[in-house]
Amino acid sequence: MNELVNRLSLGAAQAKTLNRQPTAQMLLDAVEAIETRDARIAELTEALQDVLALSDYRKSRELAEIKEVIAKARAVLASSGPKAVRRTASEDDVANALYSEYRSILRS
Repeated sequence: MNELVNRLSLGAAQAKTLNRQPTAQMLLDAVEAIETRDARIAELTEALQDVLALSDYRKSRELAEIKEVIAKARAVLASSGPKAVRRTASEDDVANALYSEYRSILRS
């Protein structure tokens, strides 16, 4: 998945360099959507693991702890999830994009 995010970021940097702003924004939005989805999956997975751990009959649990785990799981399910950090193309990204483009032109 990181490879896809890196490729999308590189594509955004290339599009930005070539003054294709709508394309660059679309690629950056795709990266943000993937990162948001991954963060939400991690958050839901953690909540589910906590709820599943309640079924471990070998551990004795206090009622307050059970209520806390269930309340946390409900809050996670009710929330819209964490926000991804917005990415912008750095100078290094742009330089790497230009270098890659230059090499692909030379290979042709």
